[in-house]
Amino acid sequence: FILCEANQKFLKEHRQESLSHYVAYLLLLYLPYSGLKHVYFSGGGAPLPFLGSGALPGKSKPTDEDFKKAATELEWHKFLGRFFKYGFLPFHVGIALYHASNNKDIVKKIAPFI
Repeated sequence: FILCEANQKFLKEHRQESLSHYVAYLLLLYLPYSGLKHVYFSGGGAPLPFLGSGALPGKSKPTDEDFKKAATELEWHKFLGRFFKYGFLPFHVGIALYHASNNKDIVKKIAPFI
């Protein structure tokens, strides 16, 4: 089965897009997870929306190692938050504007129900 050069390029781009989206989804999942780990290991506990103030208890007797884990997770949480705020989001807005200015209807591709 032989693909022409244009189809090979399309398949390569499609694989790259898929991989980048999977990585983004994993990072988006890790962002709240790192926050929850920080709260747990620091022993503070945290309220969760709709579940009340004691919904997420912290570790009852955190050790020095637990506090180190909490600090590490907080650093990851902050880093990912900044990455999405100053990198990921502006990049996607810019790409959407670029495609819209070139008459490429990306909205139908990402949200076919519209």
